Amino acid sequence: MEIDISHLGKHQKTTLWAGLGFGVLIVLALLGRYYTPGERVLTWQEWQIRKAERLHKTEYALLCQQMNRLAEVLAEKSPEPIRAALIARDVIAKTNTVKSPSLGQHHQAVVNAAQDVSDWGAGLLDYNTAVEAITEAYGYCEP
Repeated sequence: MEIDISHLGKHQKTTLWAGLGFGVLIVLALLGRYYTPGERVLTWQEWQIRKAERLHKTEYALLCQQMNRLAEVLAEKSPEPIRAALIARDVIAKTNTVKSPSLGQHHQAVVNAAQDVSDWGAGLLDYNTAVEAITEAYGYCEP
């Protein structure tokens, strides 16, 4: 779409650009009001806390989801060791992205459980040891 403003004078062009700029500012203000959490603009520290909380919740959900995968594979009527070992390796790879320092123990428990499941799949550990590791790691996942 083309708009021809060549016929306008210098003063009219300036007025046009000022009006467009003002319209853009109004649109940005409305978007800011819509996306601003709470009643006011957050300070830098409050924003950092919100980011950390969001990261914590996301990573916590990831760790619990991966624990569920490990538990499901061992809870089958006849669990397949090779499949369990592959899922355990995938769990370790997916949980290595956890950065939240407050989830350090939880992350380590999940990695240990996955390693034990992988070792069970390879025949290095017995089934009950793998189940115990998963049960211990489940202690970090609150309902």
